[in-house]
Amino acid sequence: MTASITWTATITKIPTRTPYPTRTRYPSRTPTITSTPNPPLAFFRINNLGMYSKVISPVRPEAIISPGEDGLIHIEIIDPDRKRIANEVFNYRSNIGRHFLIAPEIDFNVAGVAQLARLQVSSFDRFQRPMWLTSVELILLALGENQITAPSDLTEPYIIRQPAPDDEISHGMLEISGLARILNDTPLIIECVDPTGAILCSSQVELHASMDGVSHIPFTALLPYQVNEATNVRLTFRQESATRIPGTIALSSFEITLLP
Repeated sequence: MTASITWTATITKIPTRTPYPTRTRYPSRTPTITSTPNPPLAFFRINNLGMYSKVISPVRPEAIISPGEDGLIHIEIIDPDRKRIANEVFNYRSNIGRHFLIAPEIDFNVAGVAQLARLQVSSFDRFQRPMWLTSVELILLALGENQITAPSDLTEPYIIRQPAPDDEISHGMLEISGLARILNDTPLIIECVDPTGAILCSSQVELHASMDGVSHIPFTALLPYQVNEATNVRLTFRQESATRIPGTIALSSFEITLLP
């Protein structure tokens, strides 16, 4: 297990990712359950492309994002063999900590007349752990015109009640509760990832069909862990694909501290 206003971006090609030793404090980006019956819009989302939209090059995703702790946003298009059809890195270091709309043009080449692919938008923290990821599967066209379908649901996929960002957890047991939107029939994967990328504890939660008219269902999980000292981890919630294209399709996360 592992891993409108348009801002003008500077495309930065980077062959490797460099760790950042210091931490920038942000306001909490993880939604919490409130008395409102409607889940909030997803913090990280693609607004204008629904599943299996047919697109010609360049595709222009309109995404609500927040740069990673390195100031970068990654946009990739991958095929069923997980080969990258496009891979762009956008530099928003002057906007770290902000939440805004981008709409970059992403060029691609199609092998044949049409090709199934996934477009994904992601960000990373100072240790290069994934912070956020959102994605949509598309049909890439070599010729023709765009045939766009609207997204079916733009609400937050994972709404976490417990723990909260920056919480300190002790006594070797992490208790988690929240709500999840069913994206497919794969389980919700919960992981605590330390600064080296090691997974210190994890769990999988089966998400069963919700009642009619209820978009999100409650879940709970208990994750036993063992540490010898206070340890920073990124608590990550994600789901894997159930289609021909493997990989993570949605991810959200925040940091907590595990204590002995």
